[in-house]
Amino acid sequence: MGLLAALACFAAWLGAFAPVEIREQEIGPYTFAYRELENASVTDVGAAELGRAGATGLRPLGVYAPDGSAQIGVAIEGGAEKLAALGDVEVRELTAQRGMVAEFPWRMPLSFVVSYLRVNPAFERYRASQGYEIAPAWVLQDGGLILNMMPIERRSP
Repeated sequence: MGLLAALACFAAWLGAFAPVEIREQEIGPYTFAYRELENASVTDVGAAELGRAGATGLRPLGVYAPDGSAQIGVAIEGGAEKLAALGDVEVRELTAQRGMVAEFPWRMPLSFVVSYLRVNPAFERYRASQGYEIAPAWVLQDGGLILNMMPIERRSP
C-alpha cells in the first residue's frame, strides 16, 4: 500500500493529475537551432558547443510534426549568425503566430513524457471543438515550465 501511495505522490508531483488548461495567444517567434539526427535528444544537439560558438539564451525546444517526425534542438536568443561555422547545425525561424498553449510543470526529463500524455489529447479535443487543423507542435522548456504550443490552422470551408 505504501508503494502505491508513493507512486501516486510521484505522479502528482509530475503533474499527471493536474488539469490541462488551453488558451489561445501569440506564440513565438523563436530562433530554432537543431541538428538533423535520428532519435535525437537535447544533449545530442550540443547546447554547450552552441554556447561556445556564440549562441546565447539557450532553452530546449522540439518541433513535432503530425507525421511523428521531430526536430530536437534549442531556442536561442542571440548569436544565430555565429552558428554558421558549425556546418551540421540548422537554424530557422519559427515565426510569431496565433496558437494554442498549455503549460505543464517541468520537474525532470520524465516531465516531457507526462506532458505529452496529458496535453496531446487535450489539444486534439480543443482542435476538434474549434474546427482547427493539426499542426506541428512546439515544446519549449522555459525554466520550471514546459510550454506546449501549436499554431492555429483553420480548416478550409
